Amino acid sequence: KDDDNRVAVNDAIETFIEAEYPGSSIIKAEYEDNGLLEVEFIHNSIRKDAYFNSNNEWVYTKWDVAIASLPQSVVDAASTIFPNYKIDDADYIERPDGECYKLELERGNIEQVLFVTPDGNVLES
Repeated sequence: KDDDNRVAVNDAIETFIEAEYPGSSIIKAEYEDNGLLEVEFIHNSIRKDAYFNSNNEWVYTKWDVAIASLPQSVVDAASTIFPNYKIDDADYIERPDGECYKLELERGNIEQVLFVTPDGNVLES
């Protein structure tokens, strides 16, 4: 069963989420295999996942993005780096050092992952 890793969200994390994502409602929290605490919540009708380290420090937040709503600069960067691939999935990621899109691209059974800033700069692949 899936509920074995569920934990209560402490006050520091609740305070952070309320400050960064006002009006959010926390759904659940559980530890990931990598040791990060994943807190799932709803903010502005979007399901988001925030991740915290063992010191309750925010690491990043991510949520699904419709491929059709990606900025053209992001789509262009992906097609430049991986021509003939199609974007299969997209997440928006907020980190302490900035924001980016995580794109999963595929061509046949080959998959690539690309991180692109909203203005089209490729961070890593």
